[in-house]
Amino acid sequence: MKKFLFILFVLLNFNALAIPKDTLFERTIKLDLVPLFNMARGLNQAYFSFEYEQNNQKSIINNLRLSFGRMEHYTFLKYNNYFDNQLTYKETNLNSLGVQLAPYISYYPFRSRKYLKYFYSTATLNVNYYSRKFHTYDYTTGESTTTHQNIFQSGAGLGLGFKIKIYKKWGAELSSNLYYNFINDDFYKVSLTAFWHSTQLPVWADYQVKLYYKL
Repeated sequence: MKKFLFILFVLLNFNALAIPKDTLFERTIKLDLVPLFNMARGLNQAYFSFEYEQNNQKSIINNLRLSFGRMEHYTFLKYNNYFDNQLTYKETNLNSLGVQLAPYISYYPFRSRKYLKYFYSTATLNVNYYSRKFHTYDYTTGESTTTHQNIFQSGAGLGLGFKIKIYKKWGAELSSNLYYNFINDDFYKVSLTAFWHSTQLPVWADYQVKLYYKL
């Protein structure tokens, strides 16, 4: 897996050392605000997402998005013999840590247009790895068990975005992507960060609200 990610990164950024000086964006770092909003809302996620953008041509830009942290955290109870006099139940705590790597290319087709030059389209590869931990406690017997599950996903997608300058080197960016996973787990067919997914196919979508700073 490490070799695959390294080769993928090199292929998308092999020409990063030869960056024209007259391009609109040369090197940019970005912070996705959506995970922070979700944490503030009290959702069962606590992860961070950063991006690095680097120019190689006037219209085509290389990007790399990295997300990491706690992707899900739940506690649930399972009851047995509910209608009998021998009621038993178990408590299971689920905690999933994950890393998501998404190298993508953004294309700006309207560089010469005054009001359209910040619109762009994207082609993205998405690689997800999750480590899930189940801790179960049986209140009847007092026994506890811990199991682990590793999940690997990989897919590709297309998206649209818009970038706007706020002040000097600061700016904001909105983007959304639609993916199809060609490698997935039998149970988890889509990313844990998806805001929408199909119930029939491994198709899912996400969105980003980013704050960027031009280096």
